[in-house]
Amino acid sequence: MFIETQSENDTKKPKINLNAINNALKMSKKNMPIWFNLGLAYKYAKMYDKSIEIFKYLLQIDPKNVNTLNALGEVYFENYDYDKAIEVFKKIFEIDPNNKSGWANLGDVYVKKGEFYKASKVYEHAMIIKSELFNEWNNYGSSYKRKDNIDELPNHVNQELNIKLQN
Repeated sequence: MFIETQSENDTKKPKINLNAINNALKMSKKNMPIWFNLGLAYKYAKMYDKSIEIFKYLLQIDPKNVNTLNALGEVYFENYDYDKAIEVFKKIFEIDPNNKSGWANLGDVYVKKGEFYKASKVYEHAMIIKSELFNEWNNYGSSYKRKDNIDELPNHVNQELNIKLQN
């Protein structure tokens, strides 16, 4: 209903039916998950201004909702507004210092900005939160590799990366 599927041979992304979502909103103005999904739909449609507007509205209702903050930060990130994305992701840690998604997204922003040292520290913290996650180890190593400083990785990281890659 909200996402229209396309034929199997069509390689384009699914088309989001924004009219159906807007109609659902009119029927239930206080249903926050519908508002949240509309914000995501606008994000996927690359209508960033609308998405930001909705997420900010939701944060007026529930300013400590880390999912909404994370989604807002992702919109800023996708819209190349890295400084605002960093600001939003840091707000998450005031509420939930161990929010893995927030830490991972913050690391991605620093990598995009070319701030590899900050990215490595953020990814390192994300790994401490949940060390068995391969993506964070991979991103940590990639941030050094992009700088051509793979030899500078601490020995325990090299060993852990080798273990993860062999499994």
